[in-house]
Amino acid sequence: MMVKKVFVFVLIAILLGAMAGAYPLGFSRGDALPRDVAYAEETVKPIEVLLNGQPVTFDVQPQAVNDRTYVPFRKLLEALGATVEWDESIQTAKAHKDGLIVTIPVGSKIISVQDHTLTMDVPVVVVEGRTLVPLRFVGQALGARVTWTPGEKVDRVEIVQSYEDMIEQMVTGISGDQKVSYEQAGILFEWLYKGQEKGQLPPFTGERVPEGRQWFYQYEFRNNQPLLNFASGFLAKYPDSEIRDTQFIKTKNYHIQKHDWFGGGKVHFFGYAVWDTSIAPDKYSYKYEGVEKAHYLPPY
Repeated sequence: MMVKKVFVFVLIAILLGAMAGAYPLGFSRGDALPRDVAYAEETVKPIEVLLNGQPVTFDVQPQAVNDRTYVPFRKLLEALGATVEWDESIQTAKAHKDGLIVTIPVGSKIISVQDHTLTMDVPVVVVEGRTLVPLRFVGQALGARVTWTPGEKVDRVEIVQSYEDMIEQMVTGISGDQKVSYEQAGILFEWLYKGQEKGQLPPFTGERVPEGRQWFYQYEFRNNQPLLNFASGFLAKYPDSEIRDTQFIKTKNYHIQKHDWFGGGKVHFFGYAVWDTSIAPDKYSYKYEGVEKAHYLPPY
């Protein structure tokens, strides 16, 4: 009888130990799971991923980790038109597309696109020997718009990637179900500028803004109050600073300008502005006349 009791006690201890050490969603002790990513509960509903309306299939199913959808990085990047390489020595994925390079290190919360960075709120992880990336952030790093739609039986993630959609994101200031951030605007500009260089940027009309505050290009600070407030604060902080216009993107009805800001040799960053240029140019205009549609300014 005593032997039976001991056996039952040992069996219970083993079961409790196994339960305490369990790693859900296929995580195992050997996986490179960053400390700040909590173990995910098993996804209740399957997650469907659509790219430009077409389903994307993965050999490791999309998984919800910390309220973020994770997918295998290679399949996602290749679906978005990128060529992928993996550097095992530094645990980093690199995606090449249209002359731009996207760098995605495992365990990091920073994705880089050329000289621009996109800060994620969750890191890249490894599950069952596969590198999984947060779909929304990696999609945005390639200029895509990502929208999450919960459903009764299936949750859906829709990815839209096109030059026209990238322009719409900058013009409307909305990317999927989120606002376009400053760092995201810089990345969108990179893809659009490269598309313009390659002659792939189509004419885009989009929504018209109400005709109201019109202003000349060379007097933009005089008539653009939000930008004037920002510039005044910047100049007050860095009195010997200067602002230069560097690159611009031109479509049928929009002009997207990149401003180069230098703060007294101490700081250097960029600002982006979008103008509706469908209004007929004034004969006295230095370059063009337009109505402000959106602007993206850094937190200096």
